[in-house]
Amino acid sequence: LPPVAIADEVIANYQVARDSLTQYIESLHHEWTESVDPECARHLDNNLLFMDRNDGGLLVMNFDQSLLTMFQEVHFWERMRFSIPLVAMEIQAQREKYRVLRENVLRVVRDYNKVLTA
Repeated sequence: LPPVAIADEVIANYQVARDSLTQYIESLHHEWTESVDPECARHLDNNLLFMDRNDGGLLVMNFDQSLLTMFQEVHFWERMRFSIPLVAMEIQAQREKYRVLRENVLRVVRDYNKVLTA
């Protein structure tokens, strides 16, 4: 490409923007790392099914939403090659097992509720 008069200014502005974004992403990662609950594995001990007495006795899946959020966050931080807290990494290692479990429980809930509401 031919030299342009404002090339140096554009490059300098790009570097400032890149550095700013990098710093912002690193601060978000630090905040996230600090916010990961060291006891988040205890959510895996919750019952996966419960009966909603207010909704005619239909079953409801009770998989903790914070674990689902953590799965997504770990996935994206890993893609960006950032470090992951050990507790989150240990749970993430079994993500597929929990996904299959959630699908099977949801299938039971759906089929059971279909029978009750038919």
